[in-house]
Amino acid sequence: MVDYLECLIREHFQSDMRAHIYRKRCDKTYWRKTAGHKEDKIIDITTRNKMPNIFDSQDTFDKYYDKYYAIGEIPDIIDNDKDLHKYYNEGADVTVHVEDEVLVGKIIIADYPEQTALVNLFDDNSQRTYTFQQIRRIL
Repeated sequence: MVDYLECLIREHFQSDMRAHIYRKRCDKTYWRKTAGHKEDKIIDITTRNKMPNIFDSQDTFDKYYDKYYAIGEIPDIIDNDKDLHKYYNEGADVTVHVEDEVLVGKIIIADYPEQTALVNLFDDNSQRTYTFQQIRRIL
């Protein structure tokens, strides 16, 4: 049961991410609906078993968010090239994590083979290249 619940939580985070990064309305609708079904099932299982879940416990949400969106890594829920290209696409608003600083900007262009992106930073309007591991899309 715990493995199944872990799988549902991962799939929920993945569906939610896809609902935000896919551009076509039909894709967004599909992934929102899928995330909703996962949410219903997670709530059902955790309620019946008197367990905290990612929707009613901030600590539980943070635990899984940090697991799937770990700083310094490409999000663990990106399973294929299509998701990678959509997540790091041109025009995406992003945060950039450099040491203890968090910068905000927009992706100008991504180099997928090198896993880097040129980002226009909002604070000083400069353009710098960062690795995908340093970049988090604002969802």
